[in-house]
Amino acid sequence: MLTATTEAETLRKHGEYELQELGTARSKPEFEDLLSDAISQGMQKVLGAGGTQAIMYHLHLPDFGNPKRFHERLSAIFGPGTESLERVILQNLHESMRVRPASGGSDFVAQVEAARKWFAAEAKLSARH
Repeated sequence: MLTATTEAETLRKHGEYELQELGTARSKPEFEDLLSDAISQGMQKVLGAGGTQAIMYHLHLPDFGNPKRFHERLSAIFGPGTESLERVILQNLHESMRVRPASGGSDFVAQVEAARKWFAAEAKLSARH
């Protein structure tokens, strides 16, 4: 009788994978997933689908894990209009996390980092329970 580990190894060798390994997504989203979704949804609200695709192409970012780089690249494209777009993105992020924005103004990078810290703290808390 094969154990679960040896069974999985056998399946891998034959090019078959367990459904659990292919699983759709993690049971709880990571912060970067929430941020990426908030960016995409916020940009689509403001720019539409075509405009969002064009801007994403010009941003040249492999992911959105670095909010400062995202802000800098977005600012290079939109200049002073960046703040309005970032406000919509932050609104989407906070809604998806079901939290209120951190106090301290509208600084995009600071708001994203505050949300990231809150997310990490919540993840630790829920891991204990």
